[in-house]
Amino acid sequence: MRNSVEDYKEHFELWEDLILSGDRIYPSEFVVRFAFKNKFKSVLDFGCANGRHLECFSKAGATRLIGIDLNQKPLDLARSRLEPIMKSRGATLELYSNKNCSIDEILKDTKVDAILAWEIVYLYTPNIVIELLKSLKSHLNQNGKILINFISTDDSLKSDAKMLEDNMYEITEATHRGLIFTFYSLEMIEDLLKKAGLKIISIEKNHYWLDNGAIKHDYINIQATHDS
Repeated sequence: MRNSVEDYKEHFELWEDLILSGDRIYPSEFVVRFAFKNKFKSVLDFGCANGRHLECFSKAGATRLIGIDLNQKPLDLARSRLEPIMKSRGATLELYSNKNCSIDEILKDTKVDAILAWEIVYLYTPNIVIELLKSLKSHLNQNGKILINFISTDDSLKSDAKMLEDNMYEITEATHRGLIFTFYSLEMIEDLLKKAGLKIISIEKNHYWLDNGAIKHDYINIQATHDS
């Protein structure tokens, strides 16, 4: 069983290549709705990559934007692209790598109105995700919201993947080859959020097709807040 983020670091270079290839340029419509509906003032994007969603939150009125990512190259890209935009809007931008330090070491006593963990948690097993969410929750204001997406057990990437452990697979499809994903059912998600001390306030599911229907991506999107 992979019990630590350290167990995954060799695979994150593959994820970095996927990000830098240009596949992830535009914000998700689910994140756009989350940002503009709630009008948060402070936001943390965990797994911010090239900053596509931080820019979206700034357009929605956020004035303090914090991004954390393991990989430095996407962070450098985000900084060069976003700093002039944030400056023009009177917003502050903070970007950090968590390659050699924890979220708590980076953020200390910082709390924010919103936390985004998009296309990141399914890179880990549930036991790691529980601890990750506990840490993120400690930096969420009491009435704040967190938006997370999980890759579903219905996703077609699972079909031809190599099973490593329960629900954890090494992907063999060319578009994601070598990456390790954990595929989540709604029951798994509900259990781990409960254990992390988070209350689900919204569940959405979306799927889309690629390569003329050869690949089906299927996600479960969760909004949550403190459980008390």
